[in-house]
Amino acid sequence: MKKLKNLMGLFFLVLYFLVAKFGDTPETQPDKTQNTNEATNQERESKQHNSQTDRVDQRKVFSTRSTQTWAGSNSWSMLDIQRPEVSDDLKPVIVAIVDTGVDIHHPALKTALWTNPGESGLDAEGRDRSSNGVDDDNNGYVDDVHGWNFADGNYNISDQHGHGTHISGIVAARPHARSHFRGVSPNAQIMVLKYFGESQSGKSQVAATIEAFRYATKMGAQIINYSAGGTTANETEQAAIERAGRRKIMLIAAAGNLSTDTDDSPYFPASYDLENILSVAGHNQQLELFDASNFGANSVDISSPGEQVYSTLPNGLYGNMSGTSQATAFVTGVAALLLGQQQPPKTLEQLKARISNTGVSQSGLTDRVASGKSLSAKRAFYMRGRFKTSGGLNPGLLELSKLRRRLETKPPPSLDWAQVIQTRNLNRAPSMEKPSQNKKASSTRPFAF
Repeated sequence: MKKLKNLMGLFFLVLYFLVAKFGDTPETQPDKTQNTNEATNQERESKQHNSQTDRVDQRKVFSTRSTQTWAGSNSWSMLDIQRPEVSDDLKPVIVAIVDTGVDIHHPALKTALWTNPGESGLDAEGRDRSSNGVDDDNNGYVDDVHGWNFADGNYNISDQHGHGTHISGIVAARPHARSHFRGVSPNAQIMVLKYFGESQSGKSQVAATIEAFRYATKMGAQIINYSAGGTTANETEQAAIERAGRRKIMLIAAAGNLSTDTDDSPYFPASYDLENILSVAGHNQQLELFDASNFGANSVDISSPGEQVYSTLPNGLYGNMSGTSQATAFVTGVAALLLGQQQPPKTLEQLKARISNTGVSQSGLTDRVASGKSLSAKRAFYMRGRFKTSGGLNPGLLELSKLRRRLETKPPPSLDWAQVIQTRNLNRAPSMEKPSQNKKASSTRPFAF
C-alpha cells in the first residue's frame, strides 16, 4: 500500500510538471486561447446571422496583453488616412453610433462616452439618476445615461456581437495603460444607440433604426454613424433623416457590401437623395475598392480603409474586421474632428465638401466613387476656406501649393510606424468571404462589415 501511494504521488508530480511547462493560461498564451474561443464564437455567429447578413467576415482577436497591441495602435488604416496630431482645444462633438451596442466598460471607450446630463448626478432624494428607475429628464426613456437600446426597449446598451464596439473604437478610442491604440477623433463623445437584436426581424430592425435616428436628433447628436443598411427604402426612415438634416446633423452611412453599383441598385439609407447623407465605400491597402464594397460614381461620395481594420472589441479586446462599416467610421471620426475645430464648417454642405474634396485622388477609385478620392484626415483638418459642393476646391480661396508645402514640411512622427508594424507578425491577410450574389430586395438591416 505504501509503495502504491509513492507511485501515485510520483504520477501527480509528473502531471503537475507537464501542466506547468506546456499548459496554456490566459496571461501567458492570450493569442492561442482567444483564437480558439473566437473560432467557436465565429461559428455560432455565422449560424445565427447568415439569414440576416450579406456575409460574416472572419476576424482575428488579440488580447490587450498580446504583442500585437502596440503595433496595432497605428495600423495601416490609420496611416492611410493620415490622421493628424491635434491639440487639446477641440470642442467635444456628440456622435451617435447606431449599431449593436458598445462595451461601455472597455478601457479605451469608457472615457469616450456621451453622458446625458438629465440622467446623471443625484435626484431630489439623493439617488443616482443613472440608476434610479426614473425618467429624470422626461424624454420618454428611463436611465438613458449613455444612450438607449431600441432593439429591446431598455437602457442595456451592451454589445454581445462586437460590431458596434469595433466601430466606436475607430471613431473615438482613447489610449490607456495597456494599449496605445487611439481612434480618429479624441473629441468625439459616443452616444450609444442599439438598433440590432439577435432575434429581430428585418422590419423591427428598421423600426428600431428610425427610433434611434429620432432620439439622436432630439438629444443633440451632431453626427450619426450608421454602418448598416439594406436594399429596401422606407419613407419614414427617410423623413427621420430629413428631420435630422434640418437640425444640421450629418448621417454618415455605409455604401454596403454587395459588390454592386448603387447608381443602379440603391442601398439604404446611404442611397437616399438627401443633402445630409455622406455615403462611404471601402478600399484595401492597394488603394482599390475591396472585393465586396459597393460603389457608385454618382451615389457614393468617398472611400476610406475597409479591409482588415484594427479596433476595439468587447471584454477589453482588440482585433480586425473588414467592411464598409469600418470605412464609414473613419469618415465619422474626421467629421467629428472638423466640427470640433474653433472655426468649423458652418453648413452640412461645407462639411461634406471639406471631407470629399480634400481626399487624395486615386486611379483605383476613378469612376467608382463620386470624388474619385480616398479619405485624408490631415488634408481635411488643415485645409481652410470655402468649398464648392461639386467640381472640387475653389482655387481662389485655397492656395493648394502653399498648403502642400506646409504639410510636407511638417515634422515626421517620433516613430516610424510603418517600420514598427513590419517588425510585428500581424496577420493582415484578407479574410473576406465571397459576397452574396442574391440581389433580391430585402428588408433586413445587415451590418456593412
